[in-house]
Amino acid sequence: MNTALLRRVAHHINEQPERFCAAEWAWARNVQAVLHEGAAPEQFRCCIAGHVLLLSKRLTIQGLLEHSVQYDDGHLARMAAEAAALTDAQRNELFYPALWEDPLRSQYYLTATRADEASVCAQYVSYFVEKHTATAAPDRRAVERHVPTPADATLART
Repeated sequence: MNTALLRRVAHHINEQPERFCAAEWAWARNVQAVLHEGAAPEQFRCCIAGHVLLLSKRLTIQGLLEHSVQYDDGHLARMAAEAAALTDAQRNELFYPALWEDPLRSQYYLTATRADEASVCAQYVSYFVEKHTATAAPDRRAVERHVPTPADATLART
């Protein structure tokens, strides 16, 4: 599992909750203009898997929007799972809130605002990483802790 990437995802979701929506692979108010005219995305947001794909540089925002419009068969979830080196079971647990463990699953479904939703989802990503790395050697886990990178700053500006 790419714990460093997943920690960056949790950090990014916490830092920019307005760019998060668990119910959308990717969304922009002007998606057609982005796809057909090369316009800059307005009010862009995406889910956990979308953040994985963007932060791993597997897809750009335009590519993510394009794929989210074209595919509905789990393609993006599989791509994101590959980028984060997740098993099928881990992919399903992380990307689909209905499969989360309580109390965060209940909190997710009871949240009222986008910021609350983002906070709960970032908490679950962090919980998920810790749960699945609990047996990792302490020195390895320390090395994998997130250090902000220039890519994080670039993504924040888009």
